[in-house]
Amino acid sequence: MQIIDSNFHVIYLPEVDSTSGYLKRKISEGLLVENTLCLTENQTQGYGQRGRSWLHAKHGLALSYAVLLNEPIRSSMSAEVALLLHEYLTANCNDTIQLKWPNDLFNASGKVAGILLEVQRNPVTKRYFMVIGIGLNLLSAPKLEEGDYPVSALNSLDKQSFITHFSGALYQHFSLGYCEMPFSQAYWSRHDYFQPNQPVIVYDTDQIIEAQYIGVNEKAELQLKINNALVCYQSSRVSVRANKG
Repeated sequence: MQIIDSNFHVIYLPEVDSTSGYLKRKISEGLLVENTLCLTENQTQGYGQRGRSWLHAKHGLALSYAVLLNEPIRSSMSAEVALLLHEYLTANCNDTIQLKWPNDLFNASGKVAGILLEVQRNPVTKRYFMVIGIGLNLLSAPKLEEGDYPVSALNSLDKQSFITHFSGALYQHFSLGYCEMPFSQAYWSRHDYFQPNQPVIVYDTDQIIEAQYIGVNEKAELQLKINNALVCYQSSRVSVRANKG
């Protein structure tokens, strides 16, 4: 695969354990000093939030961006990336895509994309990178263990066009600082995977909590009603699922 990207140095690997893991290793070794994109069509040990595995399906795309941080870290950054990805896929795919807090994208059949943000410091330059890992299911979805969330795949996506335009959107959003309103609560609400007042289950560390879904606020925090009290979550270590009981 030949990828041209004017905003990021591109590293294409036919196979790698994890694109995010690869970039984090290079940063920690002091070998990465510029905005970099790493991508592969065969990721063998991908991972997502809460240490869960991201299984790579045939035809899928796994890519990670290392973005030099020029501004303080915001708790909403993961959701901001999800919005950028949603905007592109909605404009360029036939699927109706919904946003699931904090950083998953679903079509009518299941999860089609996942995002994970991590921060890594270069010990030589003392600069911090935000490593943005993205997994996209294309044409086919991986088979998961019974009882896990449903998964699906996008029917079509021009990989070169996606990388070119999405890279540009990421660069503009995080490196150039053009965005006066980094997170749009109104946009998220229009495309939310969950409905207001929907019963959900929250997985928080070693706790499983029944709750009522309220929505996502202007800080990109998850809002739930638990025992008649409003509770807000920021951490991506928290997972929320529909309560089908």
